[in-house]
Amino acid sequence: MRQGSPGFFSSFRQDILPSMSVTQAPDGDDRHAVLAAAGTTNSLTDAATYTPVGEEDMKGAFFSEGQLAFEGEVALRLTGLYKHALCSDDYIEICGGQITVESSVSDALHCKDYFEMTGEGGATSTPSSQSAQCSAVYSGSNASTGTTYSVTDSAGNHVLSVTVPRSYSSMTMLFSAPELLQSGTYAIKTGCTLSGGTDFHGLVTGGTASGGSQLKSFTTSSKVTTVR
Repeated sequence: MRQGSPGFFSSFRQDILPSMSVTQAPDGDDRHAVLAAAGTTNSLTDAATYTPVGEEDMKGAFFSEGQLAFEGEVALRLTGLYKHALCSDDYIEICGGQITVESSVSDALHCKDYFEMTGEGGATSTPSSQSAQCSAVYSGSNASTGTTYSVTDSAGNHVLSVTVPRSYSSMTMLFSAPELLQSGTYAIKTGCTLSGGTDFHGLVTGGTASGGSQLKSFTTSSKVTTVR
């Protein structure tokens, strides 16, 4: 589809599954589905200008006011000529398939709540200054399978830790959490001893992180801070 933009105006979850059509559950159901035929590549490109209709707004080539969940063998190529490429006013989950952003005026991927992905990601898309919380983009030379990177604040409080699933010869990591505050000072460490917290597929939040070796320190002077 070109010069159009599918928008899903519901506060409930939208599932994107392998098949072909766009469906909406009956009123009162909290599930809607966008279906894309397995083995095909689906392309969406919106227009460079947009005229609001009533209270509905359009923020991306693929936009939903509710949650978005991608599953199965979805293959989707997005080009955002107006603003974002993929956008949700809630959260976005990618549990399968391949999503490629050719280009976007603003963010390649934009959500207000959280972003969760199971599997491997591609190139890093730097968040914009419109993001609701601060982010840090850390570029390291390499990483080994099972290495855990921890972020702590100036008082030593644990912000988050993430364990890389495989080795990388050239690595870029994007950190973002509500605990990353404007003008705060933070450290990136390896080898910390983690205690407590919640572990979600290698991402640990809460609890404590002690010891370890500091790789870098940074101050969040803007919404997006680059750490080299």
